[in-house]
Amino acid sequence: MLKQLLQLLLNTRTTPSEAGHSAMPSVSLVDIPSVDPNVINISLSKTESEEWARFALYTAPTDGYIQFQGRAISEEAYMQCDALWIPPYKRTPIRGFLPIAKGNTVSLSGENLKNVTAIFIAAIGGGV
Repeated sequence: MLKQLLQLLLNTRTTPSEAGHSAMPSVSLVDIPSVDPNVINISLSKTESEEWARFALYTAPTDGYIQFQGRAISEEAYMQCDALWIPPYKRTPIRGFLPIAKGNTVSLSGENLKNVTAIFIAAIGGGV
């Protein structure tokens, strides 16, 4: 009886992958070397722009987070990653961190920025 109960608990537990997916948003708005296998450098079409421009369009290969940053070259700088809109404060670095579910696509755009970078960080789970 006890053995069957333990087996039932093991068979119905939440896996790390399921738990990571549960933390993702339900709406769909959709080069630095890394030694961490959970980090992917996102290829950008450009790294600076004085006019409004798209830096990247990225589809998440798994549940995770987009981390992006850039340096404002004027007080008129802005950076946007889908619904997350970040204005600068007196030419300071602009940084953002956005959760994204597997298969969702995000657009990273902005203006009056330089040194723009972006990475994807996979959510822990799936035996990693």
